[in-house]
Amino acid sequence: MTDELSPARQALLKSVVDIQERMLNGCIQIFLGLSNSKDPEVSGACTVALEHLETAHDTIEAMIDGLNATQH
Repeated sequence: MTDELSPARQALLKSVVDIQERMLNGCIQIFLGLSNSKDPEVSGACTVALEHLETAHDTIEAMIDGLNATQH
């Protein structure tokens, strides 16, 4: 197996990662809005969700960096 990706495959992976990043950002916006709830259970759950979403965001950023570093 080769460590290099074809340009077409790399473009496909970038598109997939871009979609994931946009979906994640949408989820973050939803939970940020809900985190202002006066219900402590809702705001507490949002805090936990946002922590996990931040971890997912870091993972996506690492994937993007890895794709950008892939040699053609």
